[in-house]
Amino acid sequence: MSDRDFVNKFLVLATINKPELPTTYQKSLRQVDSLGVALPPLKYKYNPKKRVHKDDSPAKVKLTLKSVRPPKFSVEHEFSVEETVLQVKEFIKSQEGTIKQLGQLKLLVKGKVLHNSTLLVDLPVKTDNVLVNVMISNPVAQEERDPDDISVTEQTTIKSTTSPETKKQELDLPWNAIKQVLIDTYPTPEEATTVFERLQKGYNLTK
Repeated sequence: MSDRDFVNKFLVLATINKPELPTTYQKSLRQVDSLGVALPPLKYKYNPKKRVHKDDSPAKVKLTLKSVRPPKFSVEHEFSVEETVLQVKEFIKSQEGTIKQLGQLKLLVKGKVLHNSTLLVDLPVKTDNVLVNVMISNPVAQEERDPDDISVTEQTTIKSTTSPETKKQELDLPWNAIKQVLIDTYPTPEEATTVFERLQKGYNLTK
């Protein structure tokens, strides 16, 4: 019997006789003497001293990071399973001086590309020693880089190098010309001065 046939027959049987109780029927909780069929007691004995692990994954995993193309290298290192692929890339970059950007690195396990945010505990291979193939590409221009491939250190460096230029652009605003335009637009210099001060105050709040 299909699910549809079962539902149809159930509805037919349920509507043969009118319900004995109205839809507005209520019963006091004190008059309830049964909560349904009694279930047998659970035989499981809880042992508070026994720790229940979320999974059987080890706390550490050893990765064999191997590059078959120049610059060729093979490095073994132990990582925490809570670390991410991005942190592995940062480790490779710190070991290999020829790598300038994290975006040059692509890590693969059994042909599957690993995303930066992937935890090592979620690697497709559940062993204590995982072979990771490392692909290294040429560096790209800064404006073409993926933000996910930029480490915190690099982000700080980029901000520190771009901040002076940004401040210089802010200081080069033609405030005198703006004020003169307002004076020419408003009927009195006082009104123009009031609007000018509001513009400056609002601009300073956006910094």
